[in-house]
Amino acid sequence: MTLPVILIGILFLFAYREIVSRKKMEEELRNSALADPLTGLKNRRYLDMILKTEMERADRYKLHLSVIGIDLDHFKRINDRWGHPAGDEVLKQTAALILRIIRKADVLIRLGG
Repeated sequence: MTLPVILIGILFLFAYREIVSRKKMEEELRNSALADPLTGLKNRRYLDMILKTEMERADRYKLHLSVIGIDLDHFKRINDRWGHPAGDEVLKQTAALILRIIRKADVLIRLGG
């Protein structure tokens, strides 16, 4: 092998590693933009992305589509009485509980926060 071929190969490997690294970083950024940092659930931005598509799919296949909203009544009282760390824990535990009981095909999204 000649020196130019070896150098081109080394440059190719560096470029490939950079591309893989950037793709991974882009995926992480995309995921963080669509997730609630506290609970790890999908967020309103994700809902906005998928809702139209899901409604069109339901129309196309003549299927039902359900959207359920859950509100934790008087949640502010938890934060006021025991502090925000306790309130954060309540939100995380509530999200974990709901995730355990919904179907894998269902999506749990946090709109607040």
